Amino acid sequence: MKKIFIKSGSAKNSAKVVAELPVANIMGILLTLEGTTDAGQTLTKDDICTMQLLRNGRTLQDEDFSLYFDYTDLKNGFNLATLPTAGASEISAVIPMALPSFPNVLQVKDINEAVLRLNFKAILDTRFGANAANYRLDALVADDVYESYELNVLSQDFQFAGAGTLSNPLAFRNVHSLFIKDGDDILDELTYDVDGETVEQNAPIIVLSAITNLINQIESTGLDYYEIRVAESGIVESMFNTTNKLQIKATGNGVVDVIGFSADFSNSNWRANAQAVEARMNAKRNKLQQNPNSQLPKVASR
Repeated sequence: MKKIFIKSGSAKNSAKVVAELPVANIMGILLTLEGTTDAGQTLTKDDICTMQLLRNGRTLQDEDFSLYFDYTDLKNGFNLATLPTAGASEISAVIPMALPSFPNVLQVKDINEAVLRLNFKAILDTRFGANAANYRLDALVADDVYESYELNVLSQDFQFAGAGTLSNPLAFRNVHSLFIKDGDDILDELTYDVDGETVEQNAPIIVLSAITNLINQIESTGLDYYEIRVAESGIVESMFNTTNKLQIKATGNGVVDVIGFSADFSNSNWRANAQAVEARMNAKRNKLQQNPNSQLPKVASR
């Protein structure tokens, strides 16, 4: 994996950062933050920033750092996070451009084509006091992967004034998975329909937790999200859906946040790119079959 440095600077004073993405096949964007917290202060994943990814003026992703922190931890392994009280602290997360089992990149062809906006939170000034708090952005690049879709990560809130049930159409299409955050601890059960077919029916929290653990092979507790998976592993057509409807039953007032991870194929020639990748891999296989020793390391003669 190749990395390209994008930008760095101070995250304090509610810094607002606009970073142009480099011309490259970007599989993810790594954000790291480091500094020494003040006396009695402990940095958390909820303190960092909001992150908005735009391409030619269109918003592709718009979420809080905490979501990307949890998603990175869930899908790619343990995150960098050293968060002591009054000590040297560091934390990181990756903004992905691909869905699990569906390889993809954001293929940036022009310097002004894609922009990442970061809005750092005012609480960082409290957390670090007079000490510095610096961020760094790096693009993770995959030259041999083509763009097959644009990954959209966007939210839709279900707001409850009290106990009851809300049934709303979702603004997402071509959904791969939903992540449900029940920050107010009011979720009782939910039903999810995709193109008229029920994916989850009256699912209580215990079922949502069990399925999320199974999908992600979770070996520890503390997950902040429930995942509902729609797409079948590796089958692009399984993400083709247009009508998504979610019904949530709540036990009291509060908000249930629904985050859709979906694929937008309208700006990408996914079929042609998939065929190009397959042709490239077949060419490599043929070359190896014709000359089995071509991939073996060369030993210098004496």
